Amino acid sequence: MILFYKLSSSLMLLFLLSIVISIANLRLDRHNRLNQLFLRTCYMVLAALCMEMLAVILSSRPRYCANYILRSLFVFLFSVPPFFAFYWMMFSRVLTGDDAAKLGFTRNIRLVPAFGNVLLSILSFPFGLLFEIDRTNAFHSGPLWFVTAGITLCYLVFGFAVLVHRRKRLRRDDFRILAVVCLMPVLGGGVQLLLGCGLFLWDFAASALIVMYVCLQERMIQIDGLTGAWTRFSFYRSLNHLTESHRADHQYGVLFLDIDDFKQINDKYGHAEGDQALKTFTSLVQSCLRENDIIARLGGDEFAILASVGGMEDLQKMIRRIHATLEVHNRLSDSPYSLRCSIGAELYEAACSADAILENVDKQMYEQKRAKKSPVSRTDKSGTRDHLKKEQEQ
Repeated sequence: MILFYKLSSSLMLLFLLSIVISIANLRLDRHNRLNQLFLRTCYMVLAALCMEMLAVILSSRPRYCANYILRSLFVFLFSVPPFFAFYWMMFSRVLTGDDAAKLGFTRNIRLVPAFGNVLLSILSFPFGLLFEIDRTNAFHSGPLWFVTAGITLCYLVFGFAVLVHRRKRLRRDDFRILAVVCLMPVLGGGVQLLLGCGLFLWDFAASALIVMYVCLQERMIQIDGLTGAWTRFSFYRSLNHLTESHRADHQYGVLFLDIDDFKQINDKYGHAEGDQALKTFTSLVQSCLRENDIIARLGGDEFAILASVGGMEDLQKMIRRIHATLEVHNRLSDSPYSLRCSIGAELYEAACSADAILENVDKQMYEQKRAKKSPVSRTDKSGTRDHLKKEQEQ
């Protein structure tokens, strides 16, 4: 009965985490790198929970064969924490804007300490470097136990530091939740080290992953899966929140962007290239924005921006910066088409509703689009250059 009470919380978390993994496999896009990191971390924590519970059960049975099994289990349990912390760190980086595909180039270098810890864990089986299991199957810390704790803590602290440094890329409420989630494994590991007993590390880690899954579900509502921009729902919520808490000493601008001749890109080069054009366009526009500005994909090739500005002149400078960035990309890119857009812009007024201000900038954008000359070859590089020359001559 005493053993059951020791394991009861871990059993419950094991059950809940298994359910979360099952649901996540059904609902999350497993091709998405962020979701892959989450699922790998879940499997790692699930395995560690099982192994640690088995170790607790075997340690209460002082048998000779159990001693070797316990040593093998602790080799695994001392090997896993740095890898768990590493994936947690990577998760924080991808969640705050890093390109998951590019992170793979440095992954092997960053994992060197974790693999070094694996070697120490294996050597601990005969030499007791990180841990020692005596003849009564009781656990004792080895002389180098702090190596595993130090590597794990460094990964976790770095991940938390990334989250804090890039907090402006997240909504304030989201940052607070994620900060607490990232601190939970650190707290669990610290409690386990201080007390020298209990299953706190993996219990806290499992609890953090369950909360993180809720955050991922919320992210699916907030973030456009293709471009990484905010969704229409998130943009409207931010705009409505601004309406409710508008401050007289802050000015905001709302921009409505529509990619010129995007249908021709889809028709001529295929939808896969159209998707790439949307991602490239979003990245280029984001590079023109301040850290606190928001870009959202409202649907198709339509985007909206909510930006903190100093007035209409500041808003016009942003528009010119976006057009200039797109033209530089068009000159340097090997793509067979050019990216240009029409933009409607207006200063935000507290008395104006979210729907009304978006309707106004939408009308401005379409007026600009109609005013433009639209040659058939607009999406071709040559057509773009001819069009620019005509505009310069006029």
